Amino acid sequence: MMPFSRISVFLLCCLLSGCAMLSDKHKMEAYGRTIDSYETAMRISDFNVACQYMDPDVLSHEDCMQRYENVKIAGYNVNAAKVAEDKQKVDLKVELSYFLLDRYVVNKIKFEQSWQYEEKSKAWLLKTVPPDFK
Repeated sequence: MMPFSRISVFLLCCLLSGCAMLSDKHKMEAYGRTIDSYETAMRISDFNVACQYMDPDVLSHEDCMQRYENVKIAGYNVNAAKVAEDKQKVDLKVELSYFLLDRYVVNKIKFEQSWQYEEKSKAWLLKTVPPDFK
């Protein structure tokens, strides 16, 4: 009887850890889809889509849209990414090339973005306010 209970415990542990690994894999796949969509939106200056990823507790959609008023993105590049061990957060180092529509002078800005996985909504949200465009 003892070997059977040990095997049962072992199998239960394997099952639980396997579920956790699948959950992490699912989160990171969702992150990949999210960041691909966000990067595309930024590169084509579709700020309505880009602002949908902003955590509304950090910045409302309307306020996000105002940040990008008079801005055209010329380039969006992720230079580095750091994924938290629990796969709940990703910090990015980003370089953004842009110009103001009334000036046509390309500027570059480097900044950090923080993405957080929200269990309740099962979605990745941007927790960092867009930079000031000057």
